[in-house]
Amino acid sequence: MKITYKSFINAVSISEYPIYLILGSPYHLQNEVEFRLENHYKKKEYIIKKYVVDTDFDLAQVKDDFENYSLFADKKVILLNIISNTIPKTLSEYLMEIPIVPDIVIILKLCGQSPSFKKTKIFSKIDTCGCIIEVSELSGSNLNDWVRRKFTRNKINFSEELF
Repeated sequence: MKITYKSFINAVSISEYPIYLILGSPYHLQNEVEFRLENHYKKKEYIIKKYVVDTDFDLAQVKDDFENYSLFADKKVILLNIISNTIPKTLSEYLMEIPIVPDIVIILKLCGQSPSFKKTKIFSKIDTCGCIIEVSELSGSNLNDWVRRKFTRNKINFSEELF
């Protein structure tokens, strides 16, 4: 499933999926989506584990989180903040192989990609069994609404003339 930043932020509740891809820029909007997802799963008593992924990422760092199950398994959210240009091949292949487990939620954060990325196997898998949240620059009324929400949330007085 693909949705936009605006649809995700304006939604009353969060639809649950085993994998999320936060795709695009700017980074602060990606962080808002991440923060909302984290809060949703924290309320459901999931443990949040965060990893920064670059081109030479060692897959062994996350394999334990995916492969070690105990009788009293903790529910986990595994956040993979990908700072390289694209998802490293080893990570992409690994994510394609692992089975979907109900107690593990994967969140991938990735900067904007070329149109060919939407033809990759990993993109198709996420689109089929997960949720792709596309983030893009805000402008016009969307930007004004975002600023109004920020002012209101932070209890800052403002007037319509300001906009």
